[in-house]
Amino acid sequence: MRTLEPSAFEGAKLLHSPGFLAVCFEADWCGFCTRFLPHFESRSAQAGIPFALADLSSEDDLRWDTLGIRAVPTLILFKDGEAVWRADARLGVGLFEKHIDRMLAAVKRA
Repeated sequence: MRTLEPSAFEGAKLLHSPGFLAVCFEADWCGFCTRFLPHFESRSAQAGIPFALADLSSEDDLRWDTLGIRAVPTLILFKDGEAVWRADARLGVGLFEKHIDRMLAAVKRA
């Protein structure tokens, strides 16, 4: 699974990526991320679309604001470089496998 650096979101780099890309925004200090990431990684092999991680461990990372992320983990599904679906963690709760299922269902509907 690839890791997206902050530069991948600058300018319009992602806007030129054809097809789907599922990105999990996470942070190394987040316990909910630690619990969620094994599910995200295991599902990537069978999803049929590329999965990637984006590390938001630095609170100074501009992607917090540019993508409107308020809690991690957050899943965003991009299609042709544009966000078409997302699931934001609830503070104190995180995300679950059902969120990955919903994201993959959105791919099938598209």
